[in-house]
Amino acid sequence: MVYELPGQKVVLTCRQVSPVIPHDYKDSSLPVEVFIWEVENGRDEDMEVSTMFSLQNGMGRKEDRSGGHWNEPFALEKDGERVAGVLLHHCTSVNPFTLAISAQEKAGTGVTHLTAFNPTGLGREVWQDLLQDGRLDSPTGQSSLTEKGEVTAAAVCASCRVPARGHRTLELALAWDMPCVHFGSKEKPPFKAHSQGRGTKVLSLRVTVVRLEGYCDSITIFTGQCFVDKDGKETLRTMWLLWSHVDDLENDWKATM
Repeated sequence: MVYELPGQKVVLTCRQVSPVIPHDYKDSSLPVEVFIWEVENGRDEDMEVSTMFSLQNGMGRKEDRSGGHWNEPFALEKDGERVAGVLLHHCTSVNPFTLAISAQEKAGTGVTHLTAFNPTGLGREVWQDLLQDGRLDSPTGQSSLTEKGEVTAAAVCASCRVPARGHRTLELALAWDMPCVHFGSKEKPPFKAHSQGRGTKVLSLRVTVVRLEGYCDSITIFTGQCFVDKDGKETLRTMWLLWSHVDDLENDWKATM
């Protein structure tokens, strides 16, 4: 998606990455979506740019108002790379889950957050906070539990200085974790393979910081094989999956575990 802001002479380009790479299902088919924002500054002077990502705790259903949900800030660092954001804990009696919104901190890029706010209002507390200095207040500690009938949301903001006639990249991510899912009679709660030994924070950090560049390269190679013919012309191919291929996919998955 491309967003042009003529009045500010700014162009924002967003790429969404949530890969499933053939023969790398274990490390690529993760419940994570990464939003890569390319910011182009068409001015003759440097400018400060902030991108905010807000999310309601829940799935937009009546359970969002059941009460007992809460949010908390988090930060993780690995190999000198740091990711910060907010965890949104959705505490239902059946199939509870956690959402994580985060952004990558790096040289020249700061990450701030708002742990909780009311998404059913005008959002004034969020926008007034952001308009003051282009950043959020980043309160410490977890939010209080929601009361029955209440909903809560959180926001994370990535900010950077973009040089005159230059560009910068901001990376934000959404991860979700429902490690135990009940089906049917609810007698046997199976655990998802992707959640074994991992958590929402680890998923968000791992994809955003460690594997993002490799994923993008793999996607480029794979889509090139699918949508470019031998003469170099772009084409659209129909891909058929037969039932006989299901066992191959399962065996490939087990081999990577």
